[in-house]
Amino acid sequence: SDLHIEQLLDKLVDNAADFALPATAIEISLSQQKQTLALAVTNQGPALAVAEERLFQLMHSQRQQASGEHFGLGLYIARVITEFHGGTINADNLAGGRVCFCVSLTAARTGRVD
Repeated sequence: SDLHIEQLLDKLVDNAADFALPATAIEISLSQQKQTLALAVTNQGPALAVAEERLFQLMHSQRQQASGEHFGLGLYIARVITEFHGGTINADNLAGGRVCFCVSLTAARTGRVD
């Protein structure tokens, strides 16, 4: 579903923007290898401090101060959309103080044709 994929990208970019250091870029890349699509959203910001599987749980937030503005739903929704489309999502701390959220989808499941 195009709408689902749009929401997935929106959640990942929102998350990257919330945690990116001021005046740093958010990188978005999409690549295809055979029938697999790889989407990556990378930002310069604080390292992920919790176990990866907790990041994608319902009502989880890594924000240091609970402002009441965030419910911890964004990455959970991203995971649900990814899994609905038969994909996987993960998060990694990268060299140089960068964080990457990566989604892998099978092209046949997303409706993409070559």
